[in-house]
Parts: sequence; structure tokens; C-alpha cells
Amino acid sequence: MEQLEWLINLPLFLGVSRQELPQLLGFLQAGSRNYQAGELILLAGFETKQIFVVLEGQIEAERPNWRGDALPITKMKKGDVFGDVLSGGHTPSPVTVRAQTDCRVLFFQHQRLLQSGEGQPAAARTLLQNLVRTVSEKYFQLSFRVDLLLCRRLRDRIWMFLYQQGIGEGPVKLQMDRRAMAGWLGCERSALSRELSRMKKEGLIKIQGDCFALAEGSLKNVSNGTW
Repeated sequence: MEQLEWLINLPLFLGVSRQELPQLLGFLQAGSRNYQAGELILLAGFETKQIFVVLEGQIEAERPNWRGDALPITKMKKGDVFGDVLSGGHTPSPVTVRAQTDCRVLFFQHQRLLQSGEGQPAAARTLLQNLVRTVSEKYFQLSFRVDLLLCRRLRDRIWMFLYQQGIGEGPVKLQMDRRAMAGWLGCERSALSRELSRMKKEGLIKIQGDCFALAEGSLKNVSNGTW
């Protein structure tokens, strides 16, 4: 259990003490499983009643479109949570989740949080309150994504995305590759590469691998409305 004490530093477990954690995980009937790189964790079209926490490694979520192509949605690393939105309803998962690297995942039943009675530890209520908060935060993240996709120009979508990532004159390393970034922006990878090249050539941004930064003076151009 000592290996899992870092869980109390996650937003989902905020307010749960080290002393309460073992009892809470026992009440939740929590377990863990190892996955090899490429192994399926959750398949689109199926329901899940479990909440998952990445303990080690990285996983990725993809959404299949009507043509059967897999559009990358997000990548998750140690400490990230998924299934928190889906597990509370009866809607099949719209995404497929698989291990990007060898990883280990903690899981527990959402329904256990809703049970009441003498056997429920006080920390379960704390966890439930945190769960509501994380679901609310994901709603606003989704709202931002909708606003981004409503932008007609790809360049505007790129700017919105980069500012959300905290881009400044210092470099920011993105947690997704070009393929994933194109899927997030709703465009072809080739179109994204062309637009990024134009922006770099015009002196708006600096790009080195997965690191992005604003070029000197580009904020002035933004305020003057030159793009």
C-alpha cells in the first residue's frame, strides 16, 4: 500500500489521508492490472462501470469515425483518471482506450461510491465529492474543445490550442505528436503541418520537435489583429 500513497496527491483523492487510503481502497474493492503496449483496456461501443487511474506508463484514447479511422483524442500518464464520466451512466464508451506503453492501471467500481451504510468509510464521501468536481472540470474542457472546433480557420484553432497549453516566449513541450494534434484540431495531419510551417516562416511561432514557443513580437501582432 505504501506504493500507492501518492494517490492522495491526486485531485480525485484530495482530502483523503494516508491512514484512510487502505480502508477506502478496500471498500471500493479496488484492484490493479498490468497491460502490455498496444493491449486493449476499453473498447468503443461497450459500457463501463469502472473508474480507472493510471499507476504506471502511458495510455491513449482514440475515437473511431464512421469510416473506421481511429482519431486520437488524448494521451494519459501516471495519475490521470478515465472512466469517471462514463461509469455513472448507461452510455456505451465513444472511445477505445489502449496501452501506449507497458502500464499498470488501478480500477474500482463507481457503484461502490453510491452505497451508504455502516460499512462506508468517511473518505468515500470525500472521493465522491471529488469525482463530481473532476466531471465538472471535464465538462468545461469539452466546452473549450467545441469552441475550438467552431473556429473556421485552422490557424485560429491552432492558436486556441497553443494558448490552452500555456505557450509563451519560453518553450512548451506538447504531450501529443502531430497525428494526435491534428485529430484534436479536426484536420488532416498534412494540413496541420502546412499551417505550422507557414506560421513558423512568418515568424509567429518557434518549433523544435514537440516544443513550441511564441516568436519575439508575435503577441504584438496578435493585438494588432494581423492574423
